[in-house]
Parts: sequence; C-alpha cells; structure tokens
Amino acid sequence: DAITVLPFYVGLTLVGSSSSESVQSNTTFVRVLKIGRLSRILGLAFKLGKYSNGVRVLARTMKTCMAELSILAVLLVMAVIIISSGIYFCESTYDVDYEGGENPSEFVSISRSMYFSMISVTTIGYGDMTPLTMCGEFVACMAGLSGIFVL
Repeated sequence: DAITVLPFYVGLTLVGSSSSESVQSNTTFVRVLKIGRLSRILGLAFKLGKYSNGVRVLARTMKTCMAELSILAVLLVMAVIIISSGIYFCESTYDVDYEGGENPSEFVSISRSMYFSMISVTTIGYGDMTPLTMCGEFVACMAGLSGIFVL
C-alpha cells in the first residue's frame, strides 16, 4: 500500500526544489514511480482475471480470432489512410478567392486528416472537424459508409 501512495508524497517533497533542471529530473522520477504503480494495478487486474470465467472466455475468443482481428485492423488502417488523403486533397482545393482570405479548412495535412477519418470510419463523429467542400462532404459520407461495411 505504501508503494501506491509513495509517488504522491515524493512529488510533494521534490517540488520545493529551486532549480529548473532538478525539478525536471524530479518530475521524471515521479513519472517512473507512477508507471510502476500502474503496472502494479494492471498486475492485480490480471491476477483477478485468472479467477473469472468471463475473462478466460474472452481471452480464449481473442486468441482464436486473432487472424480475423488482424485482417480487420489492416482494413481499418487502409480505410483511414485512403479517406484521410481524399479529404485532405478535397479540402485543400477550397476556393480561397471566393471567400476572400486564407483557407479556413481544418484539414491542413494528411496526418491531421487522419484524426477526422478515424473518427468517421469508426462512426463516432464528434463534429469538431467538418468538411467545407462538396467533395469533402462526399468523402466524409464514404468514410461513414465504409466504417459501417468494414466494421
């Protein structure tokens, strides 16, 4: 029990240091202790899972279906890459002259567009990024449909 609360108290005592280098090394030390606490909690969860029939059935099912799950993961990654590229190229052609000014699109790179495509393919749809062009809206619709078909 003392190991679980130790990072909190060590962090309190080490924050009083005056030099910024020692504070940074102290926070690194506290982070390592917190990771150790997390691993202890995960170890306890795995020990308790050993005695649960439902957890054993779930583990056996995951082990049996590993080939199908890996195919699903590859399809998901491929869909995300294709859709994020499509949405980026559709939104990068937004007519700046018509609107007057800078391109207001939030899709500034393909990697930034991957967030939108992952959210759309998994049909979560937060709504924090929206396409501005008809082409982008079409790609977003295809993202939702491909998520329904793939998943």
